Amino acid sequence: MTKRHAGNALLILGSVAACCLILEAALRLYSGIPVLAATNFVAQSLDIVRANTGYLNHDELLGWRLKDGINADGFTTSEFGIRNNGARRPVPPEAIIAVGDSFTAGSGVRDEETWPAQLERALAIPVINGAAGAWGVDQMILRAETLAERVRPTAIVVGVMAWDSHRNGYVVFGGGYKPWFDIQDGVPVLKGVPVPQFEHAPQGLGRRRGIFGHSWLVHWSMMRLGLMDRWIGAALLEARSGFRRLRGYRDIQKLRAALVSATRTSKPELKVA
Repeated sequence: MTKRHAGNALLILGSVAACCLILEAALRLYSGIPVLAATNFVAQSLDIVRANTGYLNHDELLGWRLKDGINADGFTTSEFGIRNNGARRPVPPEAIIAVGDSFTAGSGVRDEETWPAQLERALAIPVINGAAGAWGVDQMILRAETLAERVRPTAIVVGVMAWDSHRNGYVVFGGGYKPWFDIQDGVPVLKGVPVPQFEHAPQGLGRRRGIFGHSWLVHWSMMRLGLMDRWIGAALLEARSGFRRLRGYRDIQKLRAALVSATRTSKPELKVA
């Protein structure tokens, strides 16, 4: 290769790198991410609990829940870590309890835009949003039962997404310890409580994700192309200290059904959906 060809190659590489940097900066500005932030977005996606420590409290029964008294723009909570449906108010008795994961809690939307808030307006009945991100069905049921003892609800709505049942099979999920249930003689038995705080450092991401994980352009592109499973990967979830699956645990759907059934049995006066 002549010096001229080598010079042209370096010029092309430099131009591509400069374009990527400009696109990275522009996309960060558009997405509201600080241009100079050194965040690894793969690690942030995996370490859900650690990444949201400003909004979450450790809970000895649930593992984690939303903090009381959050007052961010459009995201507020009242006592017991209940997300408000608009204006602040005391927790209403004889309301509908809604529990679930981040979809129910309303990640990325304002208080009045969550589906529990919209349900309250549609029914003209108070709805308590007791959800939190990254919960499994086991944590949702425990949360519903705890709130039911405090507010005497008329109904409980459990918002279950596709991945939530799989979270039942984890001792550690998203960088936080969680409770779990084992089925003994057909009955779900609570394990792992009181739940300890998670203090271990996350493990390495590998060279590729360790480098390119800092690029919001790469992370955003993976999300837009529907390649997040490959980018983060089930194998990576298992390898990191932020996720620890129960050994030999396979009966996840049976546990989900048993948990909901147990709540219906223990509180027959409630409608559990």
